[in-house]
Amino acid sequence: MGAWRKTAAFLAVTFVIPYLATGQFWDGSAMAAEIKKLRGSKIVLYGDPKGKKVKTISAKEIALPLAILSDGAVNGRYQVELSGRKFWITKAQVKETDAKNSKITAKCQDIAKAHASSRGLGNCN
Repeated sequence: MGAWRKTAAFLAVTFVIPYLATGQFWDGSAMAAEIKKLRGSKIVLYGDPKGKKVKTISAKEIALPLAILSDGAVNGRYQVELSGRKFWITKAQVKETDAKNSKITAKCQDIAKAHASSRGLGNCN
C-alpha cells in the first residue's frame, strides 16, 4: 500500500468516521430522532408538555416516520409537528422510535435530577 493510501486511511479513521458517528450534518445541525410506529388507533395530541389534551386523531392520519422536535422526552412527551402546528404526544402512544434509549425513565427523570448525588433512587423502573 502506498504512503498516500496509508495517510488517507489514517485520516479517515481518525477524523472523518468519528465525526460522522456523532450524528451531525456538515452544517452542524443534529439528525432528528423519528417516531417509527404508533401504538393504538387513536392518538391524543397535547398543546404543551404539561398541558391538557388539544384533540384526538386517528393514527392513520399521521404520516410516519414523524420527526421528534424536542430533545428527548419532556415530562414523558415528544414534541412533533402535524399540519404545520406543533403538538406533544405521550411516550405511551409511541411504539417505536430511533431515539437512543435512556436508562432513566421519564417518570423518574425529575427524581434523578433532584437526587443526582444520592446512591438510591428507589423504585424508578
